[in-house]
Amino acid sequence: MVYTFGSPYSFEGTEYTEINIDVDALTGRDIANIKRQWVGEQNFAVLPAMDTEFCMMVAARASGQPLEFFREMPAKDYCKLTAEVSGFLIA
Repeated sequence: MVYTFGSPYSFEGTEYTEINIDVDALTGRDIANIKRQWVGEQNFAVLPAMDTEFCMMVAARASGQPLEFFREMPAKDYCKLTAEVSGFLIA
């Protein structure tokens, strides 16, 4: 999945117009490890795939970017991107 930012996003001196989030390459082990980390940070949801923080962690793993890359992006892009990851996980 390629996500295109609404406007260029600058992170640590690099400007991004899009980012490749290779969710198709993730394995069940990846998702289990992400969930373990997510729960370890005191997060809880009946359906983690609907939680923006969980979806952000999935996006980070699938893109190779650090969590801060997603946490610092504009809110509109953060919400749209995590909704796309959620849709992928639930579909």
